[in-house]
Amino acid sequence: MNSTIMILQLAQILGIVGFIIIFLQFVTSSNIAEIIKFISKAQLLKAHRRMGIIGFVLILLHPIIVFIYYDQINVVSYINQYIIYGLIAFSILVVTVLTTIFRNQLNVSAYLWKRIHRANYLVFPIAFIHSISVGTFIQLYNTLEVLWYLMFLAYVAMVMLKLHNNLKARYNKNYKLKRRK
Repeated sequence: MNSTIMILQLAQILGIVGFIIIFLQFVTSSNIAEIIKFISKAQLLKAHRRMGIIGFVLILLHPIIVFIYYDQINVVSYINQYIIYGLIAFSILVVTVLTTIFRNQLNVSAYLWKRIHRANYLVFPIAFIHSISVGTFIQLYNTLEVLWYLMFLAYVAMVMLKLHNNLKARYNKNYKLKRRK
């Protein structure tokens, strides 16, 4: 096997593993009661942070290696809308990571930091579209493609559950305030 093909495959594997780790980050930050029963919130937060570091490094390496590979051919001829989706998802991650690392130096308020972090809810679906559309491993291996769709369905379910819980908490809070008056 050609060494440049092996390098491209390494980049693809890094992207796949990074995507899975980002999915697991959503799981750890979802505050699903069933998970919290088994692991404390402190342990969950620690795992979330570690996965963030590992996932970001893997995802950072993915486009760097891909661009090095395609630069040998002509990277511009390979850019399409699905590559752009990957760059958008990557850009959101970069902003989140930078504001997390340099939060104090940038004087980012907790409110703004949380809003920036919430933008990560866009990362998973955008990266999903990117990976399903241009991910050759996902297109080649049906098992991986099934895993991708299952992760996407689980992600949608987690987001719906989180929205439901937030709306329920907001309703209960407003209801209690109205009852006091």
